[in-house]
Amino acid sequence: MANYKGVAVGTAVNWFILVLMGLFSAPLFDGPLKDYVFLIFMTINILATAIYYCFLKETKDLSEAKVAQLYVRKGKGIEKVLPIEVELQKQ
Repeated sequence: MANYKGVAVGTAVNWFILVLMGLFSAPLFDGPLKDYVFLIFMTINILATAIYYCFLKETKDLSEAKVAQLYVRKGKGIEKVLPIEVELQKQ
């Protein structure tokens, strides 16, 4: 089962970035950087790849409960409990 809030946020961010690219890429291609606009997009893609590689954890072949446990934050004696964990504790 997908995390619907995560899908909604991901979709909203995707559309927002696409609108920004649509608004700003056309003037860039007509401006003085027209031959080097690809460097902007290449830099963004390289940075995004590095962030994904460093901060996202591998979830292949893991159940939803195990994935939830990967992202539980512990700090100052308080654990952030995810809804899936509450359901698992009830069972």
